[in-house]
Formats: sequence, C-alpha cells, structure tokens
Amino acid sequence: MRTEAELKEWITVYIDGYQKPKEYQADFLERFRELMQHGDQYQLYLGLYHNQPAVAGSLFFYDGTAGLYCITTARHMRRKGLATAYLKEVLTEAKKQADTCILHATSAGKPAYEKIGFTAVNEFDVYRWRNRDGT
Repeated sequence: MRTEAELKEWITVYIDGYQKPKEYQADFLERFRELMQHGDQYQLYLGLYHNQPAVAGSLFFYDGTAGLYCITTARHMRRKGLATAYLKEVLTEAKKQADTCILHATSAGKPAYEKIGFTAVNEFDVYRWRNRDGT
C-alpha cells in the first residue's frame, strides 16, 4: 500500500469482511496508518477482482518469521477462489524474507489455508469479559 486512497479501500474490505461497524472506519484508518509507517516490518496488501477491492490482509516480519494477519474477503466477493489466489501471492512475498510463516485464523478460512500448505498446530479458546457494574 502506498496511498491514502489504497488504505481507505483496504479498511473498507476489512470492515466488510469482518462485519465491523462502519462507524469504526476512522479509528481503523488511524491505527493502520500508524502501522504503515513501519513498512519494513508490517505491510498491508489489497487484492482486486475486476479492479474492485476484494481481499485484504497484512504481513508482519520479525526475526525470520512472517505472520499473516487480518486476512478477509469482502462478503460479496466470497466463494470465487480469491482468498487462495491472494494468499499464494502474499506467501510468495513472505518467503523472500522468512523461513516460517504463521497465522491466526477462524474455521471459515481453514480450507483456503490448508489448500496452500498451512497445517494447524494449535487451537485456542477466545474469552470475553463484560463490565456489568459500570466501573
């Protein structure tokens, strides 16, 4: 990603794919704008389909390891093989700088990740805490 317009397209796909509230767009834009300033370690990728933003994700490098994060496909672009094609391209970039690549994924993405050679090495639970007394 090089421009503010590309970042805004990336955020649009991210919000749609993860079904985040659209009112968070400004907050996401600010946060990812900060991360983009560390372009040597953290890179955002936007996949297009017929010149329309379709798939978004990020690639983080640290100590010989690459991490794929925030991988999502716009809801109206799903089931076209776009995530698999996108992942292959991003993984090609990861291989240039890393020996190992990790990712955290939901079960929805599992078939795409396994198709390109990822294997599950761990599962974890997600916990939620809610402040019910207002303190």
